[in-house]
Amino acid sequence: MTEPCVYLDIRTFIGYDVCEYPDSNKIFLVPSYEIFDKDALLNYFDGEKNV
Repeated sequence: MTEPCVYLDIRTFIGYDVCEYPDSNKIFLVPSYEIFDKDALLNYFDGEKNV
């Protein structure tokens, strides 16, 4: 066959993978590639108005 192959690649991410780094106190979320500092603890209602 000499015809080009055309395909549609659809990816879905169901949920997140969470990596914890205890030596640096960080949490890494995949696929969003966000890194959080575990020392930055907040109250559940911090930043909310009229609660």
